[in-house]
This record gives sequence, structure tokens and C-alpha cells, in this order.
Amino acid sequence: MPHSSRAFLKRGCGCLFLLAGLGLATLLLRGCDSTPVGVEPAKTELVGVWECTEFSARFLQQLGIPPGTLTSRIEIREDGGCAATKFPVDEPYRLVELPSPGWRLVDPSMTPSGTWSLELDGHFLNCRRDGETLVLRHPFGVLAGYRIDFRRKAATAT
Repeated sequence: MPHSSRAFLKRGCGCLFLLAGLGLATLLLRGCDSTPVGVEPAKTELVGVWECTEFSARFLQQLGIPPGTLTSRIEIREDGGCAATKFPVDEPYRLVELPSPGWRLVDPSMTPSGTWSLELDGHFLNCRRDGETLVLRHPFGVLAGYRIDFRRKAATAT
């Protein structure tokens, strides 16, 4: 094989390895992050008890709460009622109780995120998929970049 062909093959293989490495790095950096929901979620997927136990250490520090001790909870009822406990909001950062604000599913064209969202008392939770599992993402403290994911723990509200 002529010298120039060998050099081309070496460069070609190097480029392929580089591209494969970049693709793997991108996949690893993105991790198992959820993706926006493009199809309207069924009401049966939304009704139930949703919990979040993973919060930013910086957010917990701002509230003076030790890591691993906070659980935020939302109960979504089939009749359109709901309640939220220890629900994080900003301006200023705090946890609030939303006793029965009601909920509604909002079309992507009408939401700040451009995805199907659940609205609770003016707060939008983005509907996302983590594999086949529906996740409700609550972005808050936009400047700080806080977001939490609620996962359904029970199919019926208590």
C-alpha cells in the first residue's frame, strides 16, 4: 500500500475513533435525562401521588434544610382537585402548601416550555418521559437554574 494511502487510513481511523468518542461523551453527559412529551398524556397517567426527594444542595442550604430530609408531594385527583405539600417556589425561595388549587393539562403551544404541562395554581410542571415513565419537572428559580422531578408513587390519590 502506498505511503499516502496508509496515512489517509490512519487519519480516517483516528477521525472515526474521535467521532465515536465524542458521541459516547455526549451520551454520558446527557445521561438518562428525560425528554419532553410530544403526545398528550392520558389522565390516568397523571392522577395519583407524586413525590420528589432530590433537591439541589444549594437550594436546601438556602432554606437551611439538611440534605436528604425533604420530600415534596403532589396529590392529583381525578375530579380535578389536587394538593401540594412542601412545594418549592421562588421570589423568595421557600416551600409552600397548595391546599386545593385544582389542576389542568395545558397544550404545548400555551406553555412557557413548549411541552405538555400540568398547571397548579399558576405553576407549570413540564410533562417529560424517562423511558416509559412520566415525570413532572418543576423548573423554578430560573436564574439559579433549579429544577426538580416529581415521580408518581401511587396511581390513586389518598
